[in-house]
Amino acid sequence: MSAAERRRTKAGREPGGGARVPAAGAAPAAPPSWRDPWAWVSVLAIVPLVLHSLGAPLGEPVADDFDHLRYALFSPHNWLDGGGSQSFWRPLAYQGYFGLLAKVFITTTTVVVVLHLSMLALAVLLLYRTARRFMPAPWAAAAASFPLLVESARALITVPVHFVDVGLLLFSALAIHEAAASRLPGALLALLAALLCKESAVATAIVLPLLVPARKGPLAGRGRWIASVAAVTAVWALVYVAVRKSNGLILPRGLESSLGGLGATLWERSRWAVSGTLRALFSLPAIGSRWERPLLVAMGLLAAAAAACFWRSAAARARFARVAPIV
Repeated sequence: MSAAERRRTKAGREPGGGARVPAAGAAPAAPPSWRDPWAWVSVLAIVPLVLHSLGAPLGEPVADDFDHLRYALFSPHNWLDGGGSQSFWRPLAYQGYFGLLAKVFITTTTVVVVLHLSMLALAVLLLYRTARRFMPAPWAAAAASFPLLVESARALITVPVHFVDVGLLLFSALAIHEAAASRLPGALLALLAALLCKESAVATAIVLPLLVPARKGPLAGRGRWIASVAAVTAVWALVYVAVRKSNGLILPRGLESSLGGLGATLWERSRWAVSGTLRALFSLPAIGSRWERPLLVAMGLLAAAAAACFWRSAAARARFARVAPIV
């Protein structure tokens, strides 16, 4: 091999001058987001969201908003209390967001819509860029835009207090994006911000180490990630419990009444929490409904069909293995 050929090989070219063949099944490199039409397709999912929300008094403070507005405008500022809430410690949302923009929310309601739409669009773009590492552009666009196309998404732009969910989505998307790029400090900071918006970010913490590119084995290079993510989540949880106890915070509207009080076992509480979460994911009420059984049957049939497909087809299993982290 000549010196020129060796230089081309080192630069990522094959000896014959052709491009190096990418790893089997790897998604081709994405262009910059502003030149990627599928990135624009993902972000433009906010258009049907807006159209589906027209007619509602968008940005008008209601219900819990008044508790947080009153706190931000008239109460001493304290990061270690409910920020106007009697139930939750979400300081980045209640003390931070409302403390910064309380007067604007009262005078200019369109600010809420613009801010929330902008943050949602950024979250979708981050999800797209992450998914693009694992799958083709059309698939990545479909996966990234899904959060904006579910029925309950239109609630996110209606009132200021829903920043708890918008912030959860944005900072979780950023944490996932940073983890897929193996950037630990950025991922941890984004995870902490998501946790300080809403407790559901514990789910984000669980998946972050899975997104870190593998080296020689499933856990190679991920021990540091697992330890760091666990430490951040544990510290947040300890402070959260301490704030709840010191301020007497309790879940609102008797949500735990069906458990029979504080004497419920861990199994009963876990089953109650998982059941309620699954219903919420599909916009079903907390109590049983007539749509619950058909939904469970449909989901079971889909799961069975997918399992049969993977069992019968090695190619399907290979495809799933490539996208498993982002799934």
